[in-house]
Amino acid sequence: MSETEHVPIEVLYVGDPEAAARTRRAIESDRRAFEVRTATDDDLTRLTESSIDCILGEHDPPETDGLALLDRVREVDAALPVFLRVDDEDAVETAISAGVTDVLPAEIEPRRGALLGTRIADAVEAREHVARRKEPCALGTADARFRSLAENAAFSVITIDEDNVVQYANEAVEAMFGYAPEEMVGDSLDKIVPDRLEQPHFEAVSRYLREGDRRLDWDWTELPASHRDGHEFPVGISFGEYVEDGSHLFTGVIRDITERKRHQRDLEQYEAIIEAMDDAVYVLDGRGRFEFVNGAFTELTGYEAASVVGEGVDCIKDPETTAMFERVLGEMLSTGIDETTVEFEIRTEDGERIPCEDHLAPRIDDGEFNGVVGAIRDVSERRERQRELDRKTDLLEHTQRMATVGGWELDLVEETLRCTDEVYRIHGLSFEDELNRESVLGYYHPEDVPTIEEAIERAIKDGDPFDIEARITTADGNVRWVRVAGKPHQESGETVLIRGAFQDVTEQKRHERMLAALHDATRELMAVRTPEDVADIVVETVVDVLDHPLVGVHYHDPDTDGLVPIALTPAAEEMIGRPPTFEAGSGLAWEAFETGEAAVYDDVRTTSEVYNHETPIRSGMYVPLGDHGVVLVGSTAVGEFDESDLGLVQVLAANAEVAIDRSDREQALREHQLGLARERDRFAALFDYIPDPAVTVDFRDGDLIVTSVNDGFEEVFGYDAETAVGRSLNDLIVPPDRREEAAEIDRTAMAGEQITAEVHRRTADGDVHEFLFRNVPIDSEGTEAFGIYTDVSEHRRHEEYRRRLYELWSDTDTVGDGRIGRALELGREYLDADGAFLTRLEDDRHRILEVRGSDGNVRPDEEWSLPESYCQETIGRDGPVAVPNVVDAEWDDDPVAGRFGFDSYVTSELAVNGERYGLVCFASRAPRESDFTNLELAFVDLLVRGVTSELERRNHERELERQNERLEGFASLISHDLRNPLTVASGYLEVLDVPEEQREFLGKVQSAHDRMERIIEDVLTLARQGKAIGETRSVSLAEVVEDAWENVETAEARLVVDGDPGCVAADGSRLEEVFENLFRNAIEHGSEGVTCRVGATPDGFYVEDDGPGVPAEDREAVFEYGHTTTESGTGLGLSIVSTIVEAHGWTVTVTDGTDGGARFEFSVHPSSTEGDPGTRHSGA
Repeated sequence: MSETEHVPIEVLYVGDPEAAARTRRAIESDRRAFEVRTATDDDLTRLTESSIDCILGEHDPPETDGLALLDRVREVDAALPVFLRVDDEDAVETAISAGVTDVLPAEIEPRRGALLGTRIADAVEAREHVARRKEPCALGTADARFRSLAENAAFSVITIDEDNVVQYANEAVEAMFGYAPEEMVGDSLDKIVPDRLEQPHFEAVSRYLREGDRRLDWDWTELPASHRDGHEFPVGISFGEYVEDGSHLFTGVIRDITERKRHQRDLEQYEAIIEAMDDAVYVLDGRGRFEFVNGAFTELTGYEAASVVGEGVDCIKDPETTAMFERVLGEMLSTGIDETTVEFEIRTEDGERIPCEDHLAPRIDDGEFNGVVGAIRDVSERRERQRELDRKTDLLEHTQRMATVGGWELDLVEETLRCTDEVYRIHGLSFEDELNRESVLGYYHPEDVPTIEEAIERAIKDGDPFDIEARITTADGNVRWVRVAGKPHQESGETVLIRGAFQDVTEQKRHERMLAALHDATRELMAVRTPEDVADIVVETVVDVLDHPLVGVHYHDPDTDGLVPIALTPAAEEMIGRPPTFEAGSGLAWEAFETGEAAVYDDVRTTSEVYNHETPIRSGMYVPLGDHGVVLVGSTAVGEFDESDLGLVQVLAANAEVAIDRSDREQALREHQLGLARERDRFAALFDYIPDPAVTVDFRDGDLIVTSVNDGFEEVFGYDAETAVGRSLNDLIVPPDRREEAAEIDRTAMAGEQITAEVHRRTADGDVHEFLFRNVPIDSEGTEAFGIYTDVSEHRRHEEYRRRLYELWSDTDTVGDGRIGRALELGREYLDADGAFLTRLEDDRHRILEVRGSDGNVRPDEEWSLPESYCQETIGRDGPVAVPNVVDAEWDDDPVAGRFGFDSYVTSELAVNGERYGLVCFASRAPRESDFTNLELAFVDLLVRGVTSELERRNHERELERQNERLEGFASLISHDLRNPLTVASGYLEVLDVPEEQREFLGKVQSAHDRMERIIEDVLTLARQGKAIGETRSVSLAEVVEDAWENVETAEARLVVDGDPGCVAADGSRLEEVFENLFRNAIEHGSEGVTCRVGATPDGFYVEDDGPGVPAEDREAVFEYGHTTTESGTGLGLSIVSTIVEAHGWTVTVTDGTDGGARFEFSVHPSSTEGDPGTRHSGA
């Protein structure tokens, strides 16, 4: 380690002392310490101080320039490093040509300070090396001393002659270049010079010998070099020259700077990554001051980096939060904790308080505290989601406690039906609604009505009781399962009364289906977004699958290091009350979480680790959720759970863990959780319930041999168990071009690792589908595995067509029928339909407006009576109506079925501006093999919404055309009925002969006529053009301004256009009216020599004058019709301006001008002007 690495680098800053202070803060780094002194450009006495290591100057200081400073420095010390701050490219080129060491940006960002410090340190270090070899001596006269220095140096030393032949090389050459010194000496230096640089190197030496011209900095130059093995690497070289016996010898001190370059690239990449992060990243020094903040910090807090660097954390935290922050940091330092996360509120620059999460870590250098690194995240939205979840959970728990059983009595003598309130509630009826024997049958599903009628008839005729389950459709359209039980009462052998119970058993039916629908829970888990939702699904699924009501989920809280209750069944809550939080080391739940191993206890009371020895729970099952938490299942009976129960919960827990990892944006799967599922038996119960294709295989001789497949595999791939078992899985379903991919997956699976990957696999009929593949090793030897294939092809196809549909509606080049026709064609292609139609409903007639496909037998303008078509079935329906097979739907007797021959059908009703319009239909001549999918129906609904918007847009355009016609009529009325009398009056005025002393009154009358003419012109402008504009195009503001100025009587007024104001998308003629009115306004209210100025703003343009301006209290009123401050004004000029601006979708703001007059600022993009001063006006 050199001495300079221990001594601070002395930097002399020539220029502004405040700039010197900012530079000092910027270049502080871990590598070197810096001492920055200051001097003015006319006081450089400190140059003679031997301790000065480097000069930092400004290229254009107040009294001189940087190049003059360079000359003065070189007079004192020719080798002293000189850095200049410059602000344009020409200055950079001039400074480098003049021989400065390096150039710096005019403003040094704090985050770039470390790199600047490194550059200064490198330059100083290079100067020191050069200084140590400045005394030239011949090899012959000082050979011993030179060799002693060179041979013990860690850097390479090479001497060459004028012919580029190596005369000397030290031992370090071999480590650096791969050549032994004896291999170098006597040979050309070209062996370590890259081929492309050999000729330039030879020419540089020759040029120097001829002309003394040095193109490179001999004190320190960075170049590429070649190693013996052929690779190139960067080196830094310092050159020296001496003459021996009349010949020039050149000695180079060479350093390998590969690591330094790599460090510099890593630092730049690190900064780029930090800048790209969504979290607000900051760095504090040892005194709690900001050293660095990224862009996200500025976006979150409002503080720019330049304003916050050097400030303490109390600029974003109140005293209590700052004290908490310091207390947490002290605990971390005293306990040795590397990192932690705390929540607090930050205070933004504008005073807003935002709840945040701060993940922070202390910076420890050489065992000493050197500051803090942290990342702040806004958690406002997460807290709101938690509150909403808590509210919904509370509602759900109360609802689940309510009973759902009612009673009924059918009196056969009085022919009445009496029901309790619960029966009405289950039907969705109010208590005032009438129920009788006939009307109640109308609520039952048509397929179940015969069963109900037959049971009642047997009860009446034979006295048989009944207890049956059936479906009803409630008054609000919901389908519910009910249990109907009845017992007849007889008198004299005849049934006179039937009494019974009516129970809503929808939830029970759902529970009966849950074991077969375990895969649905798995899919639902994959779709949820929060860990809390996962917990709710896990609890509900365990209850449904195992029929054990005592279930809970606890998640690990890293702040308290405990297991906190997240979800609990009502039965468990009723039994144990408020669930406990399991602290670290307490209870069986913590043991399962900590060890990562599932456990089953026949009687938890017999274990010493049980949390509560008085618990009413006897049997217990504890399954970990990776590092997220644990699932708890209990029973009041002893020995209730077996290995099959454990296997089902473990599979569910494994899927829940994946879902939680996904919600937290984690990519890695927890191998040790899936490694628990090793016994083959626990897959047997689940295997047949998975809807996706599933297969088990043996690894034999490097191949996967099928041992079993489920029904989903047979349905999707087309191979039943008899065909697939015993054959190679890869031969069955892997396409030839995917063999290599499959082999890599096989090797990973045989290593006992879990895989989740997107793969392409082939079905028995040759089709290739895209699947999400997941595997689970079955045994510890890695010879058996369990795989699941989830087909994602349809989802990808749906997303592609939805993207194309969005692009179509966004295509401004296609309008009207063309856009609707393309949308229908796209829908027909997506649904693989024979025809696509847009129809119009008018009274009871149904007319076709647009047709795509359908081989010509359905044509536009064809119409029929609505009652004659099955389209009437869709009227009043909410969303698309799909009929995959008209025969199955019993629509085949419809007249349209025979007329057009369609056997499958999907349609949706259109409502335009709230009124029924027609239908969008897709139909085919063959029935579909399967139902329309939810994705297909969603696509139809999306397409219909787009067609609706297009039709509403057309209606709006037609309404605008009608309004324009009415306005044109009004304009003609004004032009004829007002101008004619005015013309007559002006004519008589011209011939009127009055005495000379009264002629001034004629002038006033003429002025009044002129003002009336201007009012008529302005009113005509508003009436004929109003808020409507023509086609917009890109127009030059400068050209429009010049044209407008020529159309105005400007007298002595002057127009100034600042630079090139650019172009805007506008109706050129209407924009010209804007400028004409503003110019007239300025001339009318200003002096004779008023100046109007036009220029560009960041989001538009401005027009200002140096007249009297507009008082603040009048700025809202100036755009109103009739507002004027002069007797000759019409009060309509600025109203016209406002109207045209609104028609373009712009905003106009009036404020003070630069020279005290009025300034009108036009924002072409209103959102970019938010927060600007002044009064914004968006139109009349």
